Amino acid sequence: MKIKYLYLLVLTITFLLTACKDDFPVQQTEYSISFKDIPSLVSFQSNKPIFISAKIYPYTFTDLNKVKVWLEASLNEQIVLTDTLYDDGLINENGDIVQYDGIFSTLIPVENFSEVGNYSIKISYEIGDKVKAVEQDMSIINNQKPEILSAVLPDSIFETDMVFSITFNDDDGLEDLDSFKINIFQDDNFQNIFKSLNYSLDEITAQEFLLQIDSTFGAGFIGNKWFRIVVYDIIETDTLDVEEPIYIVNSAPWLSNVILPDSATIPETGQNLIYISTRANDKRGQADIAEVYFMSEENKINLFDDGDYQIHGDVTADDGVYSQIIATNAGNIDSTYIFNFYTKDKVGQESPVVQKQITVYHP
Repeated sequence: MKIKYLYLLVLTITFLLTACKDDFPVQQTEYSISFKDIPSLVSFQSNKPIFISAKIYPYTFTDLNKVKVWLEASLNEQIVLTDTLYDDGLINENGDIVQYDGIFSTLIPVENFSEVGNYSIKISYEIGDKVKAVEQDMSIINNQKPEILSAVLPDSIFETDMVFSITFNDDDGLEDLDSFKINIFQDDNFQNIFKSLNYSLDEITAQEFLLQIDSTFGAGFIGNKWFRIVVYDIIETDTLDVEEPIYIVNSAPWLSNVILPDSATIPETGQNLIYISTRANDKRGQADIAEVYFMSEENKINLFDDGDYQIHGDVTADDGVYSQIIATNAGNIDSTYIFNFYTKDKVGQESPVVQKQITVYHP
């Protein structure tokens, strides 16, 4: 009897599923371009290729074989250029950074556009039998490159305030200047940027720009370095580089006002807290301080300038005073300890040692 009822139940469910099949069609995924990156203004004289990208959403790894993305550039309603966008992670070939993330990209040399003008950029994508598109205008203009006429830089950068003189020019007017960048390299191979510094030219009123630097400029640097200066206009057209070798002076840091009590009692129960602090000094400023610590026999204990009074006993963060809390407890024995205090800067130079001692004892 149970088998009969089970057989009837299966037949009933099968009938219901068959009857309802046409009432519940499979939902098709609706794709869209969730964002696009198309420059609105491009210089006809630019050396940089034009980067264009678009994100298809939603997009998964399984969509690879059914998604095609391309663009058409039109001038005066005539298509003058077509190109394919890729999601392959080949940043040097087409500007795509991450493979299979749904962002399709391409790099187009400016010279592929034969003339200046207002172009219409149409990005299309095809998925299955559906084709959709988005459009945006892009203007290519005859924008002149900015120039660095001269750069008067010192042979050495000392631990004092200094002034650099850099003279710029732009045939489109000084108001076309946007910013300049100083990239600092370890050597004249110019392979890896050691540090990059950006400066605004929004308020420049004369060709000569005086860059004032203070002693903190060389924090983290020492020895021979190469400076490369590049200037940009408002549409990021860059100029030929100015490259200069410069020696950066950076002397070792030192400690002052090391505070450690000369004695502390050992409690019968609990702990007796001992507050330690010192000031770290560097002619390049606090930005050049890497760490502050003391050695007790083979043990290294760091001090902190983080404003955490409860954990480290530090009152004010980033004021140059580094602190730490240690403690005696009932397990200690009467003894005298020698602490050697050091600070180290970001180029690895260590300060002269400051030696202090503390005696712990049972009262």
